[in-house]
Amino acid sequence: METNYGNYLPKKLMDISFGVCVFFLLMQYANEFSLKSNVIRIITVVLFTISMIFTIYLHLVNNKFRHDKGRLLKKLHKTMIKTLNFSGKGKALDVGCKRGELTIALAKNYKHAEITGLEHDTKIDCDINAKVEKVKKRTNFVEGNVGALGFKDQTFEAVTSCLAFSRAKVYDKGVQEALRVLKKNGTFCFVDDFDNPKHYNIQALIQSLKDAGYKQVLYRDHLENEPYVSKMVKVPGIYKNIGMLYGRK
Repeated sequence: METNYGNYLPKKLMDISFGVCVFFLLMQYANEFSLKSNVIRIITVVLFTISMIFTIYLHLVNNKFRHDKGRLLKKLHKTMIKTLNFSGKGKALDVGCKRGELTIALAKNYKHAEITGLEHDTKIDCDINAKVEKVKKRTNFVEGNVGALGFKDQTFEAVTSCLAFSRAKVYDKGVQEALRVLKKNGTFCFVDDFDNPKHYNIQALIQSLKDAGYKQVLYRDHLENEPYVSKMVKVPGIYKNIGMLYGRK
């Protein structure tokens, strides 16, 4: 049995892109056997070529993030764990864990902690991956809403989240909700497109946390410029304007 952490890019997007390629290819064949129009031939060839190039691009980008290939996320998670500064004792929560890649990495690194991963619909996949990675006994996966966590205030000693707030479109609300369940003196590390002004006012967010009495609030901007990040993924909507918000409550 092998781990399956899924795609970074939405499967629906990959399927649509491939479907468009097939559509224009069929249009070419239909034209050759019926109308035989030079204009239609040129148009369909051009559109098929464009859609095929885009589909190949999406495939290459997706591979850059895969756990077993480009490993971009694996390298990002390693940085997050190092930055988290968690004592390794108590309970930690990974918000928006998808299929559990970061959650499992936390469990491997903190062998005496109980790690919970929350996602809206991937509990079965997460449990399988945790079993394969031999951390099943120290991980707990629950289904829930990133913007409305089903936990009491100050439940966890550490909280992480990787690219989940923007994916769930909860932004500041998601950050505040994740921090709500963090214990006093607990540590946090969040990665999202914090440098995107359409989604966040990061300086205002940082100031609000400082005003609320957080012991430490730090920020690293534009993680897409890290040396391990391929140029092909540095586009809006894929991996752009990425920042890391971290500190201690």
